[in-house]
Amino acid sequence: MKKLALIVCLLISLSATAQEFKGGIMAGFITSQVDGDSWAGYNKSGFSAGFFVNRQFNTKLAGQMELRYIRKGAIHDDTKTGGSSYYRSRLNYAEVPLMVQYFKGNFIFEGGGTFGVLINSTEEDLYGKISENELIAFNKIEIGSLIGFSYQVFEKLRINFRFQYSILPIRTNYSDNISTVNDYYNQKYSFNNVLGFSVYYFL
Repeated sequence: MKKLALIVCLLISLSATAQEFKGGIMAGFITSQVDGDSWAGYNKSGFSAGFFVNRQFNTKLAGQMELRYIRKGAIHDDTKTGGSSYYRSRLNYAEVPLMVQYFKGNFIFEGGGTFGVLINSTEEDLYGKISENELIAFNKIEIGSLIGFSYQVFEKLRINFRFQYSILPIRTNYSDNISTVNDYYNQKYSFNNVLGFSVYYFL
């Protein structure tokens, strides 16, 4: 990941002299859930920040690669409404999204994939942090897909909305209560499910 970060930073620095490449910085917030953990809702807030490199192919198409830190996870808390269940997971990734972009006026539509490396993870319940000995570990690698769109506010500034979902499971769950195909994916495996809003600035 350090080598990849150096490559991205180098491409950004070269963008000042290379017409075909443009680079910059991005930051934003996300809301996420983990499908398969028995809790529903985009209740976990997080953020992302990093760098990007953009290559314009023609007036309609471009490609973009990013290197960013992103905090995902899930939260369920009904203790404030008289319930007795609480759960929180925090999943911190170094992530490389790679996408193709299509331009339509000031709108830019995008689709592609992501490669993530789990930096660390924690889980909590009513009694505090859950011991790693009691948990099934999350996979170190995440492969995902993304779709979204941006709006060109100014020449160097874009705002972006993106939906992101794991293609491969981020871990295998405990549940053996599997009776249908839907149960198989909803209970046996977990997947990251993320909505994000970000600002992109071209240097």
